[in-house]
Amino acid sequence: MKTDGAEGTLADPSTIDRAISMEDYFHRWLNWTDGFMEWERQQIILGQPSESTMAKHRKALKWVLRTLRGMHSVVKDPEFPLPAFAKEVDGRLLQLEESWKLIHGQTMTEDEADAVIKSAFPDER
Repeated sequence: MKTDGAEGTLADPSTIDRAISMEDYFHRWLNWTDGFMEWERQQIILGQPSESTMAKHRKALKWVLRTLRGMHSVVKDPEFPLPAFAKEVDGRLLQLEESWKLIHGQTMTEDEADAVIKSAFPDER
């Protein structure tokens, strides 16, 4: 094997069968995000998370979103060989962006909430 060029490295297309396939990579990543979302549901949404757990979630979710956005740009490329993953990545990205808004987005004050309720239900006092 030559060592002075791309031959015999992951840059060499002939070695692709020895590397993790793109399909396996995407399956593994999406399965990992399933686990992350289940942890989020149990610990953050249904639980009573500590400040430390919330900080851990915030940091992890930032990186998950960054990675998914990168994956999104890859799967949206017209030459991407696995177009079925585009819808899965789209959906997962949307779900996790909504998680960010729900959990870490700005919250309204009680006065703002009261104003919303009053405007939605003007006849009730």
